Amino acid sequence: MKKNLIYQHSGQYAQEHDELKQYFASFNALRDCKEAIEQAIADHYHDNRLNDGGAREVIAQFGLERTMYVLAATVQAKDSDGRIDQDNKAWAQAFPLVVDADTFGRDRTKELELYRAHPGLIDLFVHEVRDEAAISRPVYRGTFDQAKEAGEVPEYRASLRVNKLCQREIEQAVDSGWDGMHVAPDAVKQVLERFGPERVSYVLANTVQQKGWDDRFSSDNTSWAKMVPMSIPPEKRTSYIVNSHLAKLDDFITTARHEMGQMDKERGQSVKVKRPSVKNRLQEKSDAPAAPKPPGKTKAKGQDR
Repeated sequence: MKKNLIYQHSGQYAQEHDELKQYFASFNALRDCKEAIEQAIADHYHDNRLNDGGAREVIAQFGLERTMYVLAATVQAKDSDGRIDQDNKAWAQAFPLVVDADTFGRDRTKELELYRAHPGLIDLFVHEVRDEAAISRPVYRGTFDQAKEAGEVPEYRASLRVNKLCQREIEQAVDSGWDGMHVAPDAVKQVLERFGPERVSYVLANTVQQKGWDDRFSSDNTSWAKMVPMSIPPEKRTSYIVNSHLAKLDDFITTARHEMGQMDKERGQSVKVKRPSVKNRLQEKSDAPAAPKPPGKTKAKGQDR
């Protein structure tokens, strides 16, 4: 279902262009996604908090675009509700929704509004989904003041939330992947595949730099962390320090650095295969048979050129 595209026109347009089948298939999928979001919020709300995982479950089934579409429609409909923060409201207002009125002039997008979930929990769920969308973006390396001056506060906040999410999942990987001696490489790979080498390096290096006084970090990992560029002062990077046992975390960092080295090596080999060197291309040309000479008179021996 997540591979099916959202129909980008109204029901009236679909009727006029004989595309009602595509329209209803898309709209029904959006309503199914709405129900899945409500169920995910109910399933993951425990002990007065919304646990991680619900957003990923819905996205895995319905796709990121459809999930965001339903949430944007909901937040737009609840624009006057103070339990949804202004950042999410601004995001929803900028999200492109189809203007879709039925034959009575009623907005059919209203049918996608979440009713069975508390607005405060909807707000948290929106942040989770937006964080999932931001994971693939580069780390924002400026301060809040720099982001404000550049008009990039939403990007700054999204990157900060993803840094925190990466920190939490590193902690989970250290705990779940520890076999008594080492962190399992698969646990490290899962974090790298999800967040990418840049963000994982940024969060790990920040942690080592903030706790560099502790000798449970190896000298190699401490030296590596110092080489990772940080454009923000240390006091602005305290919210995403990994709080795992430092000896276990040091092992995680060693394994992560090894895996990132392997990834760089594989990327380098891929580039070599796809883009042969200039020397090889010239060699191929020199080995090729010469092109036949065009027909014409053959010059006599000793004739001027």
